[in-house]
Amino acid sequence: MFARLKQMLTSAVPPSAEEKAALQRWLVQPEEQQTKTEILFAFWNELASGADETTFRSYRQTQKKISRYAHPARRRLTAWLVRAAVFLVPLLSVTASYFYTRNYTAGTDLVQHIVPNGKHDRITLPDGSIVTVNSGSMLVFPQKFTGKERSVFLSGEANFEVAKNKAKPFIVKTGYLEIEALGTTFNVCAYPEAGVTATLESGSIKVGKKNRDDVYYILSPNEQLEYTPGTDTFTKRAADASLYSGWTKGELNFVRQSLPDILAALQREYDVRFILNLPQVPSDLYTIKFKRRDSLDKVMKIITLTVGNTDYRINNEHLVTLYPVKKKGGNT
Repeated sequence: MFARLKQMLTSAVPPSAEEKAALQRWLVQPEEQQTKTEILFAFWNELASGADETTFRSYRQTQKKISRYAHPARRRLTAWLVRAAVFLVPLLSVTASYFYTRNYTAGTDLVQHIVPNGKHDRITLPDGSIVTVNSGSMLVFPQKFTGKERSVFLSGEANFEVAKNKAKPFIVKTGYLEIEALGTTFNVCAYPEAGVTATLESGSIKVGKKNRDDVYYILSPNEQLEYTPGTDTFTKRAADASLYSGWTKGELNFVRQSLPDILAALQREYDVRFILNLPQVPSDLYTIKFKRRDSLDKVMKIITLTVGNTDYRINNEHLVTLYPVKKKGGNT
C-alpha cells in the first residue's frame, strides 16, 4: 500500500474515486496500527523533504486537534492508538488536501477539519456559513474564499447552513459528486465506503457528477438524491429532510437502511467495532430511531429485537459481537 500511496500522490493521472476510498478505509481501520505507523512515519519523512511551510502547518494543526480530542484518561488507556493517529490522521489530511488543492484551490492555504469517531463538531466558515460535521468525517476548506466560487471538500457527513451570496456559489465537492447552492440548508452524506446522498431542507441545490456538466439534478425542499457508484445510478425521492439532519440535534435516525449500514453509522457514533458472527446477514431494510444519549447497550437491544433471531455481546467498550440466538435443544 505504501508504494501505491506514493504513486497516487506523485502520478500525473488523478486517482480514481475507488482508489481514494480504498486509501481512506485502509487508514481508518483499526487493524495493523503499528505497521501503519511505521509505514506512514517513513512516508511522512519522505514527504517532509519536499514539503513547504503550509504542509508543516497542516501537520501541527492536526496534532493539536488530536490532543484536543484525546481525554487524559483515555489517552493512557489507548496511548498506542493515539501515537498511531499522530501519523494516520495527518496523512489522511494531507492526502485529501492534495487532491483538493491540485484540482480546485492551488496556491490557497487550507484548513483540514477532522472529526474522529465518537465526536461531532460545529464550525463557521470564512464566509459565515455554518457547518455541523459528523463523526468520522473530514472537511477541507480555504482560509479565505477567493475567486468565483466558495468551494469545500467533504469526506464523511456534514450539514450545511450556507450564507447567501448570489455572486459566489457555494460548492461541496465529494469523491463522486458536486453539490452547488446559493443560500440554503442541506445535508450531505459521503463516506468513502458508500455513495453520496444529498438531502435538501430549504432553498435549492444543484447536484451533479464531477467533470460532467450534462449530468445534474435540481432539488427542492424535502427532496433527496442518492448516487450509487457501483451502478453509476441516481435515485431522486421525496424525503423528510428533518430526519436526515436529525443527527445535528442529538438524534440517530435510520430510514430504510440495511443492517450493515446501520452498524457502520453506529461504529462511527460510538467509536466501536462490530463483528458479525451470523450465518447470513439479513437483507431487509429497517427504520429505527434513537437518541444520541441512548447507551450502546440500549441501542443494540432494540436492533437485535428488530432484526430477530439475533443477540449481541459487548466484549469490551470498543468491540461488539452479533450472533444468532440459540434455539431450544442447542441448535442455532
